[in-house]
Amino acid sequence: MRKDYQFLIGQRFAFGGEIYVVRDLTAAEDSTYVTANPSAGDEAAHGAADFETFSLSDVIQWLLVDEEIELFNPNYLAAR
Repeated sequence: MRKDYQFLIGQRFAFGGEIYVVRDLTAAEDSTYVTANPSAGDEAAHGAADFETFSLSDVIQWLLVDEEIELFNPNYLAAR
C-alpha cells in the first residue's frame, strides 16, 4: 500500500442501505481492498460468511462522518 490506511479499521460506512464496519485491509494486484461486516448490534453474532470485500476508493467515498467542517480561506486584506 502506498499510503497507510490502517486508521480505517473500525470506521463505519454505508452501502446498500446497510452500515458496515471496516475489519481489515488487503493489497492485491496494485489495488487495496477493504474487508467489512454489517454493523448490527452484537458483532459476535456475525460469522465469517458475513464479511464482504469492497474497493478502498469506494469505502472512502461511503465513510460516515459525524459532522462536516467547512474551511474558509482567510482574507487578510479585510482584517483590521
